[in-house]
Formats: sequence, C-alpha cells, structure tokens
Amino acid sequence: MVRLFRCFLFLIACYGCQQQKGHTTWSHYKGSPENIHYSSLLQIDTATVKNLQVAWTFRTGDADTAHSSQIQCNPIIVDGRLYGTTPQMALFSLDAATGKEIWRFDPFDTTGGLDNRGLFFILNNSRGVAYWSDAKKDSRIFYTAGSHLYCIDAGTGKPVKDFAEEGRLDLHTGLDREVADLFITATSPPIIYNDLL
Repeated sequence: MVRLFRCFLFLIACYGCQQQKGHTTWSHYKGSPENIHYSSLLQIDTATVKNLQVAWTFRTGDADTAHSSQIQCNPIIVDGRLYGTTPQMALFSLDAATGKEIWRFDPFDTTGGLDNRGLFFILNNSRGVAYWSDAKKDSRIFYTAGSHLYCIDAGTGKPVKDFAEEGRLDLHTGLDREVADLFITATSPPIIYNDLL
C-alpha cells in the first residue's frame, strides 16, 4: 500500500511540473479559457515595470455619479480590437493600439434612453464579453444587459439579425414559472465551447 501511495505522489508531482501552455493574448474573459488572470508575455517584469507609461486613455462619457455607476468589465482584445462595456451597459470596440473608438452599441436606444433605466444600473453590471468566430470570418461579441443576451457583429457593432429575435435573447425564455415580476440578469460573460453558448 505504501508503494502504491508513493507512486501516486510521484505521478502528481510529475503532472505539476508539466510545461504550462503560454497565453500571449487576452481574447477571453480573465485572460484565457482557463481564467488564468495573467499573460505569459515576458516584456514586462519586476525590472521593467517602472518604465511603463500610459499609452492612451478612454472615457466612456456615460458615467452617472448620481446613481453610483461603475465598470467591472474585464475587456478582451482580439485582432487588434479591444471590446468592453460602459457604466450604462453600452458595448464598445476600440483600436487597441490607439484607444480610438470604432463603434458603440447601446442596447437601450430603442427603449427611450437614460430616463427609463433608473434603479437598473444599481442592480446590474457587466464583468465582460465573449468573442466567437468561425472559419468564414463571421465574428461576434456576446454580452448581457438587463435581462437580455445580445449577439453583436464584432466588425460593425450591429445586432446579428439571425440570432434569437433580431440579435437579442430574453433570459426569461424557457423558465418554468411566472416571470413577469422576476428580475433576471447575467453579470458574468457567457462561456463559448465548441460553438455552444
């Protein structure tokens, strides 16, 4: 039994010493599908961090200090574009090298603007977005705002019309109870695995 236990410990030790896969991009929420929270790039370390300078800044323009708005979004970068959300739940795309805004999608444009959002922003936030693409160069950003999941064309910032209802899925759909007074939201970004959301 002791011999088997030692063999087991040896195998665990060997597994822990495996070369870990390096992640040099930030195309997923928290850095990678494994949520590693860091990049394995070597350009920045304890010796060089003091040399860093601000390359650019971006102001969303929709912070609401009266209602204590916030940003919890962990943006992603794919093919030179940064995707994230604003305090008022708009989705944006920036040139990651310059910080220049490419497009912005406001999910509340069709519902009357800021005046009808009220308490919604105290109860809702977005921690990030998810990116999906196929071999045909179709690329999409998925994120939630309120009780809806949105599918947005990553290149244009327009809703993907053939997803759910004109690019928007109500998260109440399919629940087996009365949902009229039920507040539903998803604050974390969706997970995409083998083309499944």
